[in-house]
Amino acid sequence: MDTIILIVVLIAVLAVLILVHEFGHFWIAKRNGIRVDEFGFGFPPRAKKLFNWKGTEFTLNWLPFGGFVKIFGENPDDPELLGGKPKDSFIAKSRWVQAKVLFAGVVFNMILAWLLFSVAYFAGTAAVLNSDSSLYKHMGPNQELMVTEVLPGSPAGKADLAPGDIIKNVSELGNDRPYPNLDDQSFSSFIKDHQNEKLVISYERDGRENSILVTPMVGVVSQDYASIGVGVGLSGEVKLPVHKAVWRGVTSSVKIFADIISGLGAIIKDIFVKSDTSVLSQVSGPVGIAGIVKDAMSQGFTAVLMLVGIISINLAVLNLLPFPALDGGRLMVLLIEKIRNKKLNSKVIMWINAVGFIVLIGLMIIVTISDIIKI
Repeated sequence: MDTIILIVVLIAVLAVLILVHEFGHFWIAKRNGIRVDEFGFGFPPRAKKLFNWKGTEFTLNWLPFGGFVKIFGENPDDPELLGGKPKDSFIAKSRWVQAKVLFAGVVFNMILAWLLFSVAYFAGTAAVLNSDSSLYKHMGPNQELMVTEVLPGSPAGKADLAPGDIIKNVSELGNDRPYPNLDDQSFSSFIKDHQNEKLVISYERDGRENSILVTPMVGVVSQDYASIGVGVGLSGEVKLPVHKAVWRGVTSSVKIFADIISGLGAIIKDIFVKSDTSVLSQVSGPVGIAGIVKDAMSQGFTAVLMLVGIISINLAVLNLLPFPALDGGRLMVLLIEKIRNKKLNSKVIMWINAVGFIVLIGLMIIVTISDIIKI
């Protein structure tokens, strides 16, 4: 039953993300007087025609993975274009209007992420903060001190402390007394005040309590103070008022968008500059996403909202890539045509897009196989 629920949730997530993307194309096309012949829920074969709205057929299709829009004039081989360029066709519009239609899917994915993040922050979502953060005052009372980072080769790293561990107590060796009101600042101060002294740190991992012996030393992080090489923060639920939740949704969307582009750039560099094929471990396909969705479901509804928002931004970034068959590739064609002030051969573009689509499917298969191997 759990597997069935996971599959249903995964299909629903992917469907919403793709449908929102396609609705962006649909909406902007309609707003600019372009005829949209069909808006399909799922992929063909068609199961049922649902209704007709302002000249657009809304259909239900058998493959429940997202959807599509059929915009009049996108296909240069459309028989209706043989006699010229009807004014309600995509190809008859200016390059600026065409670019807006192509870019709209990305914009709508970003809007979806912003809305999901905003709702999550307003409803209450898990977060790890420092006590001097501006958001800390909005964190609930049930807080835990969590390890957020461990430096390799540091005293904490050698003692096998790991990110995600919950620190329960810290004390001098032989003086095992509870530390009252342990937070990030008091923990850091305690470590700094016990240079070269053996300390006992009690922590929880996967519901089991353990303890380690560490010795704070100068030079692990800085020559100015002693450290064991960890970063810590307070884990709890953050609930923001509406106006702050909306603004936090905006800033989170922008930051994650920038982080994804940066990470994608690093992956591309590893592939083409360093010839490092291990980057597959950093990429997930449907199988990998299923595992991530499962983890999010175990953490609650707002965790799922945050995850869907992040995937939506990933989809936006992916579609912006200047690769054939993607929106970014088609935008690149428009840019080249604008610079040359001349249309490119439609047949050549169609074949390039077809090859690009095949390459994308091949990459998806490779990533999926990699996901299965990692399980």
